[in-house]
Amino acid sequence: MIHLINYTGNIGCGKTTRLNEVIESYGLHDHAESLEKESNQLFILDDKILGFVFEPVDNNPFLLNFYMDKKRYGFLMEIFIIEYFNIRLSQLLDQYKLLNTEKDLYIYTDYGMPIVFINHLKSKDLLDDIRHRYLVDIYQLLNFEFIINNFDKIKIKYIDTSPEECLNNINKRNRGCEVEVSLELLNELDSMYKKSNNMLDAYIKKDKKNFKKIKFSEVEYIKESQ
Repeated sequence: MIHLINYTGNIGCGKTTRLNEVIESYGLHDHAESLEKESNQLFILDDKILGFVFEPVDNNPFLLNFYMDKKRYGFLMEIFIIEYFNIRLSQLLDQYKLLNTEKDLYIYTDYGMPIVFINHLKSKDLLDDIRHRYLVDIYQLLNFEFIINNFDKIKIKYIDTSPEECLNNINKRNRGCEVEVSLELLNELDSMYKKSNNMLDAYIKKDKKNFKKIKFSEVEYIKESQ
């Protein structure tokens, strides 16, 4: 059985911290830095196989330019994120198949739901209708449908951190590309994340036939203090 466990949420909510805690819990802390840069390695344990996919930061060629000029680089940024996630998951799944093992595969990710950022860019008139529709379509194909078709069980763990605490975390980690992130932006994204989570919950409950192949859990909310 193939499992996907995705920690998601606002910028600065603690996604990467949670993923590193999972790595630490399995005694793989020596690999944490390399995994953040190149997420294509499987770890074979006695009872399971592990894989990790970090959202690209240092290896994202558009991130700095995106925060400087969202209208110019927003489209390229979202295509890169969507394709990156698809490629990294595909690499791990291909390696797992080659092992020809009965052990379950668990892939942990800190993927921040591009659809939220895509819709936010559209709401701010930073994407025209054509580019917005294209991004929604490739997200649906390369991420959402890809996951449904390739994973047996999926857990979405939403880290429910207040926008104020997110901004505090952003200031502490001091990434140069995030100096333009404002409390206003974090409040807007927080609202859109929760709306997206509610829609996903409703979709799962309403249209079970699309999930008959997998056990797709409802969105789990994790308070930042937990």
